Amino acid sequence: MSDFKTYRVRYCEWQTFAINVSARNDDDACELAQEIRASIGQMPFEELDGASDGWQAEEISGADLPPEKQIQARAESQSSARRKKNHTS
Repeated sequence: MSDFKTYRVRYCEWQTFAINVSARNDDDACELAQEIRASIGQMPFEELDGASDGWQAEEISGADLPPEKQIQARAESQSSARRKKNHTS
C-alpha cells in the first residue's frame, strides 16, 4: 500500500494558482509543485480567484478528483521521484 496522499498546492504570484500532486506529506507536496513550476512553468496549474499566502498544501481525497486529475497527479509524482533518484545517483 502506498503512503502517498493527494494534496492541493496553491501559490500566488500575480494571481493564485493551484495543482494537485501526490506526495508523502504537505512539505513534499509544496516542494514537488515548486519543481513543476520551475521546470515547466505554470501551464499545468489551475488559475484561481482569491489570494494565497506563499506555497500552501492541503490534503484532499483522491476520490474527490476527476480520473484525469488523479492520473496527472500520479504521473507528476512519479516523474519527480525519478528526477530525485537520478539526481542523487
